[in-house]
Amino acid sequence: MMMGWRGGKAVGTGVASVAALFVVCIWLGLFSEWAILGAAAQAISLEGLATFALLSPFLKLPHELGHALVARRCHVPLRRAGIIFVGLFPLPFVDTSAADICANRAQRIRISLAGIFVDLLIAMLAFVVVSVGGDIL
Repeated sequence: MMMGWRGGKAVGTGVASVAALFVVCIWLGLFSEWAILGAAAQAISLEGLATFALLSPFLKLPHELGHALVARRCHVPLRRAGIIFVGLFPLPFVDTSAADICANRAQRIRISLAGIFVDLLIAMLAFVVVSVGGDIL
């Protein structure tokens, strides 16, 4: 039996998993007394900017896939997807503008929030990895 968009064990398990990950992040943050925030000053350096430039296209890909997957789940056709160059910087993109015509308000909100949700999920996973495993770079 297939699970629907609105209910079932699959959705409940996903929400519970994200909630558990959030609790682990809060616990690790309190346990480490937010020492990881001190490392944020290192991000505003030439090395930090270069790291951002190298990782950004790879982090943007799951963000855009989040929009695309939710759009397809809401039966919204994707007009285009690909790589756009901003200056000489390649970034993936997905055109979900058909949602303005084909989707209701709740579906448009889900499509818009999907990318942000994926970003937060990646950030929480990275926070746990760095807090538990130390510096990965």
